[in-house]
Amino acid sequence: TARYSSVMKVSSEKLKGVLASCLHKQKFRFALVHSLPFIRIVAFRAMKCVVSSYGITNELEEQVAMWRYALPYSIKTNESKEYLSNFLQCLANFLDRLSAWEAGTNDADSSECDS
Repeated sequence: TARYSSVMKVSSEKLKGVLASCLHKQKFRFALVHSLPFIRIVAFRAMKCVVSSYGITNELEEQVAMWRYALPYSIKTNESKEYLSNFLQCLANFLDRLSAWEAGTNDADSSECDS
């Protein structure tokens, strides 16, 4: 917990937003597959803010594409339990956002059919 706890305390949404506006898409994708687990965790935690800074109309689709790109490289056999816990938390948060978006889309579709 000690290794990543300092990152969690420092990484507020505002800080992530400022950093994201300075980070080009290709460099961010590199961070998602970086050899150091610390860099990967920071990138996964910042993904929502980074993608929102790109001005893309469907941010969730871009996040899905980034997860697909990074997932094969995200887990290595020698990763610590702490890293795996942090990684799974990032993935769960993303899946929650995706599920909420899908539920909102389905609600909108069903209300259009009811009209």
